[in-house]
Amino acid sequence: GRWRWDRRSKPRRFSAASRSPQLPWVNVSIVTLLRPPRGMSRQAMLAALERAAPGAHVPLARPALRFLPLGRHPVAMAHGDVSVEGLIAHRYRVTTAIPRDGEPGTVGLLTLLRRRPGLDDATFQRRWFRGHSPLAMAVHPMVRYERHAVLEALDGAPPLDGIVVEHFRSAADVIRPWRFFGGRGRPLRDALAVARDAAGFLDLGRLENHLVRIRP
Repeated sequence: GRWRWDRRSKPRRFSAASRSPQLPWVNVSIVTLLRPPRGMSRQAMLAALERAAPGAHVPLARPALRFLPLGRHPVAMAHGDVSVEGLIAHRYRVTTAIPRDGEPGTVGLLTLLRRRPGLDDATFQRRWFRGHSPLAMAVHPMVRYERHAVLEALDGAPPLDGIVVEHFRSAADVIRPWRFFGGRGRPLRDALAVARDAAGFLDLGRLENHLVRIRP
């Protein structure tokens, strides 16, 4: 059956009968993205997060050598409705699926998705869920894959269509291209395949990638 959102209840899972290979379980919950105001250092942001949101995934320094376009300004992510004094909080109501349900990694690639202009909801989600997710899990050496489809941006938060956290054992698995695209032993070919597939349903000009330290 269909889910119904109840603000008073905890996130509700679908029944086993509604599951599929790409949706091993689904729930409805809140995800909060936390950003520093202009002028706040990354160190000050980390200190504020440590005090008020010790379970948040916190931003890592941008590596000097990188091939992925990484966001210039740090972003942290927390599960639930989280507020941290001094930080800007953007909250989203999401449905969550864990297509690869391994142990949490130590480093994550947090990606904020916006659909390609003109793409309807059904086509965007079909391309993402059935096409890009299986490809990403085959190509990238991730140990866990969290996929959050945005239902609603709350309280004036900037619009997003999806939030993804890919877990890795080390930062090298992300910042070294032959490892990041090496899951099938053909990194150059698969890097091109991932880029072509992403361009088919994402607005790549507004795609945001952020390296984060995973804190379970």
